[in-house]
Amino acid sequence: VRQNGDAVGWLTIEGLVDQPLVYKNNTFYLTHDFYSKKNVSGALFVDEKHPLRQDTQNLLVYGHNMKDGSMFGRLIHYTENNFLHSHYTVRLETRFESFTYLIFAVDKVSTDYHSRNFLYFWGYPAFNSENEFNQYISDVYAHSLYTRYLDVDYSDTLLTMATCLNESRLVLFARRLREDETEADIQHALLGLYRK
Repeated sequence: VRQNGDAVGWLTIEGLVDQPLVYKNNTFYLTHDFYSKKNVSGALFVDEKHPLRQDTQNLLVYGHNMKDGSMFGRLIHYTENNFLHSHYTVRLETRFESFTYLIFAVDKVSTDYHSRNFLYFWGYPAFNSENEFNQYISDVYAHSLYTRYLDVDYSDTLLTMATCLNESRLVLFARRLREDETEADIQHALLGLYRK
């Protein structure tokens, strides 16, 4: 990570993603790799309005959907039947600490405001109130390909991962594993997880 001053962390989803995260602006790393060299694959980058800080409530990460499976190219598997059942964990390592997140929703949405399938997922680095948060989570779950199996509270920290899917966006929503949550708790929650 020393090779790049923009590096802020490392994102891992076992078998799918194993990449450094950078933070600069929302254009540079669309066309440049981690080493700042021109590259169509780009790099995984944190949205400029969602900086990685201790108090960031919703971290938003973008990556290209590459045909060779690099960057966020393998996230397409989440649209397959029950894939989430065995791939619900995300690891985020930062300079400060390491976190585990649980993917609670997988949405195929439009960024066109006039579309019935529109979801303003990039507009909330933080939430003004618990009501706003709960409404957002309801909207996220309403668009999800899966049933609502995991509870998400205002006190939770979110991780959102977005990539292009033709004209739409494929967006994965995760919340940080709570300190008192056990593997048994998660397995129990997964019993309620189905493809809609």
